[in-house]
Parts: sequence; structure tokens; C-alpha cells
Amino acid sequence: SQKKIESPTKRTDTVLTARHSRAAMKQKCVRCVVQLSLNELHWRDANGASIHLEGPPVFVRACLLGQLQHSHLHKPLFPVRLNQELTFDRVLTNCRNPALFSEVIRGEHVRLEVIQVSSDYKGSLEP
Repeated sequence: SQKKIESPTKRTDTVLTARHSRAAMKQKCVRCVVQLSLNELHWRDANGASIHLEGPPVFVRACLLGQLQHSHLHKPLFPVRLNQELTFDRVLTNCRNPALFSEVIRGEHVRLEVIQVSSDYKGSLEP
């Protein structure tokens, strides 16, 4: 009696199809790039006068698209001229249809904070 031997070609075709499907799935995501321009930071008291803090420098920390970035350090004299751009880049793998982009990012949070470093900071200030 003869044994029937399966052709290795069929298995290879199946593997190639599976790889092709994974590649096709990778192409069906949405890449979101946000460029946040930080120009000036104003901080006024109740009378409308600019506040001047004493002591260590300040910076802006931004949390967007699940990423955390911060500006350069600046003297705490308001208005602070930041003139800096922060770029946030994220691939949304759960967004297969670009038309549904707004629904996918609806739960995203944006947080901007002005932080003054501790008084024992020994670093330098960037212009």
C-alpha cells in the first residue's frame, strides 16, 4: 500500500497568505501626529498684573496621546516666552476606519501643567 504524502507547497501557500493578512492588518490603522506650539505663558493676579515668582525655573509639562513631554526651563518671570514645539505621535491600532477617528480618541485626556522645579535645583536655564 502506498502512503499519500502532502505537498509542502500547500503549507507554504497557507503561510504566505497568513503573512499577507498580517501585513494588510498593519496597514489598517490611523497615525495621529499632534504638534503643540507653546508660544507665551501668561499668569496674572486678580488685578490683572503679571506675576513674578522668585526662585527656581519653571517648565510646561504636557500629556497628550498617552505621551509625556516637557518644555525647556525658563526663569519664572511672566509672561514666559517659550517659543517651542512639542510633537506627539501615536499609531491608533484600534481605529480601522479613519472616519471613526473622533470616536476612538473621545476618551483621550490632555493635561498641561506649569511646574516650578525644587529650590535645590543646580541645573542651567535654557533661553
